[in-house]
Amino acid sequence: MDPGLPLGKDAMAERNSLEDAGYILYSDMLDRLQQQFPDVAAWRISQVVGAEIDAMTGGVPRIVPAEVETGATEMLEREHGQVRRTGEVA
Repeated sequence: MDPGLPLGKDAMAERNSLEDAGYILYSDMLDRLQQQFPDVAAWRISQVVGAEIDAMTGGVPRIVPAEVETGATEMLEREHGQVRRTGEVA
């Protein structure tokens, strides 16, 4: 480790625009963190990653898999059909 590199809160990565940011597979990142911190429980690593995602996005993702829209459409179509029949959403 380079002794000139900042540690702790000062070691935060520089913010990139969406176009400049690199993307990695979530599962690969979790695997790398688990290898880097073998004494930390997997649930804690996931929790820390989730907190970091929330901190960077404000809890609102800027991009999502395209399948999210497809799934949301299917759920809303089911709800809309139930609203018409029963007047309530199940």
